[in-house]
Amino acid sequence: MAQKYCFSGNENCRYTGYPKMDAYFSATTKEPSLWTPLLEANGTPQAKKIIYSPHHSFTPQDIVTLSTFAQNGKLMLELAKKYRKETVWVFKPHPQLGMKAIRYGIFKSQAEWDAYLAAWETLPNATVQLTGEYHRLFQESDAILNDSASFMAEYLFVDKPMLQLRRHDQEFNEFGQMILQLLYQADGGDAAAIERFLQKVVFDGRDPKQPEREAFFAKYLDYYHATHHTAAENIFGSLYAQLVIDGGVK
Repeated sequence: MAQKYCFSGNENCRYTGYPKMDAYFSATTKEPSLWTPLLEANGTPQAKKIIYSPHHSFTPQDIVTLSTFAQNGKLMLELAKKYRKETVWVFKPHPQLGMKAIRYGIFKSQAEWDAYLAAWETLPNATVQLTGEYHRLFQESDAILNDSASFMAEYLFVDKPMLQLRRHDQEFNEFGQMILQLLYQADGGDAAAIERFLQKVVFDGRDPKQPEREAFFAKYLDYYHATHHTAAENIFGSLYAQLVIDGGVK
């Protein structure tokens, strides 16, 4: 893509990996588990662990238009209630979702948004994560319902099924289009399709896209096994070679 779009081509590009994903190749993470207390409180240790992660971009004013929250925000709450014994949920919205949902009239006030968050928190099988790291959250989950762009690639690092919630005006670059083919997809307002994903893929464990995800990850995203270093080490090594060894910096 750099070769295609950058005026200088790809001469100044280096393949290093993604520093945020280094945590998956290290045993030093100290993130607490959100799932363990949920499972214990709900009394269902075998429940499926589901993330719901809506984006904030509702209109073209947001540069991109990805969010389907206006169509499914209440639906997801109802599904969490319906499958209380079969599932536990973490509602993980983009940090800007609340502000944007109020700006665009999905909620009339901050109080309404706060009440929506409270509705998740008061469920015995759900909680909310507004900030913080999410490597362990991803690792220990069973599936994600998502309309974010970055999570499309990041969730491939844990090799779990994703339902990408679609709207007609979503746009993705070539890399995003490649990833979309690896994901289960449904219109963001199609309650029946969303529930079918839960029943067939999550509950029944029928995940026919898993081999495709694994092959794509190995070819394009598994930088650690390709380079035998973390992204941070690759970046440092590249800078050191350019600035110190080749550049003669003392």
